[in-house]
Amino acid sequence: RPDILHEWLLYKGRWQPALTRWLCATLRAGDVFVDIGANSGYFALLAAARGCRVVAVEACPTTFEALRANLALNSPLGGRVRALQLAAGDADGRVTLYQHRNEPLYNTTVRGAGAGGVAAATDVWAVLQKSAALDAAAASAVSKLAAERACWKEVQVPQASLDDVLAGDERAPRVVKIDVEGGEWAVLRGMESILRQNDAPIEIVVELSPKWLKLQSTSARALLDYMRERGFHAYALPADDYEIARCHDAPPTAPPRPRRLHAAEAERLDAAADGAQLDVIFSRVDAEWLQNYVI
Repeated sequence: RPDILHEWLLYKGRWQPALTRWLCATLRAGDVFVDIGANSGYFALLAAARGCRVVAVEACPTTFEALRANLALNSPLGGRVRALQLAAGDADGRVTLYQHRNEPLYNTTVRGAGAGGVAAATDVWAVLQKSAALDAAAASAVSKLAAERACWKEVQVPQASLDDVLAGDERAPRVVKIDVEGGEWAVLRGMESILRQNDAPIEIVVELSPKWLKLQSTSARALLDYMRERGFHAYALPADDYEIARCHDAPPTAPPRPRRLHAAEAERLDAAADGAQLDVIFSRVDAEWLQNYVI
């Protein structure tokens, strides 16, 4: 389908190059990889192709069907993946998922955290419906359009913590990737017992979105402090470019290594008003740079 992720795969065969390089350099056969926000399965299948056992968690029902279809198409790799249709969080029960009409990458459980210039649960039709300038006929037409072409659809989905969902050696994963459009900290809170395993060489990749953390009355600095209290240091991955017009630009000859993310930089991200995002690796390694990952 014509969304950002699949456009990149069509033209380049690779999505999020910096994260892809790091995962390929880090994961080894026999490792456990947990993919939270698995989408249609790109990273899950990438890890399976490297001999990993994978737990792929995807909340959106329609995207989950695409994930299952891709696992079936990529046999026998799909047999290494345990797919779960739920929202990972810090409590068990049900939660509202704001499902974007055009971009599965924008789906979120955080009200107001939508990407693409339109906040979750808010779209142009909702704005027009509230306009006092519309007469009765116009308001009726807008209501019909709102039902047919709403940017967001609210779906109730099951929610569970990783502490409850993961079992056996899944509870000692080598890498956990969390990309859930603003709900990342809830996922981390729901894996407290896993984070407390001091002898496990676990690394967690988190999409850090200060603008969306603010919607939850917290910050990037607070999240870094939370992870540091549990023995993890933060490293920033090089920023990936999502602009499809630049997908054929020459990559850097020597990709930079993940660099230490200091508290002062997190505070600058919190203060910025541009909604900047950053992929952050949390590791127990204490250094200025993580290992090189050229492949």
